[in-house]
Amino acid sequence: MCLGPFWHHFSRLVFEMSDGDYDSDAPVAMEEEILRGMYPGEEELSVVKRSTATVFRLHLTPSVGGAAAARSFVRVALDLTLDNATYPDTPPAISFSRVVGLSDSQLHELRGILGAECAELEGEYVCASLASVATDYLSEHNHPPRCAICLDNIVAPEDSKRTHVMTSRCFHFFHADCLASWWVRCALAHATGLRG
Repeated sequence: MCLGPFWHHFSRLVFEMSDGDYDSDAPVAMEEEILRGMYPGEEELSVVKRSTATVFRLHLTPSVGGAAAARSFVRVALDLTLDNATYPDTPPAISFSRVVGLSDSQLHELRGILGAECAELEGEYVCASLASVATDYLSEHNHPPRCAICLDNIVAPEDSKRTHVMTSRCFHFFHADCLASWWVRCALAHATGLRG
């Protein structure tokens, strides 16, 4: 989703028309407005404003719908740091935090893709586009991990006899029968004092 050229042209036009006073912080303010429209919840977007830079932290998950919405295996917080004085002429600095389900090599690949998007849209508003590209990447890489106990792949319920998958808050995945078996073994070991 490439909104960069449209918003860049639109915002410059709006701010140039307003009494001839062009505010150098206007591009960052426009990006914030665009992102708040895309991510209205405080849990999706947080903004930290400093004197020289503004940081947009986007909490991104894959685009999945319907019953599959509960099957989000990856997520990331995308931090976009914009220089208040030079944006959009200089692209935002890109960093990641709170990464779940992506390897270091996948993060490196995603950083390269986002860097290429910045280069392609040089001098234009890029934050909405970067968020869309990152969400698309997460959607493409939203694959079930392995069971943390048996280390077999977690297979989609329609393809397996193991129909129940458990997910912990920290994004560890288990086959329900593996977790139940492990729990019984732990309870027995605790009750008997035997560790095995």
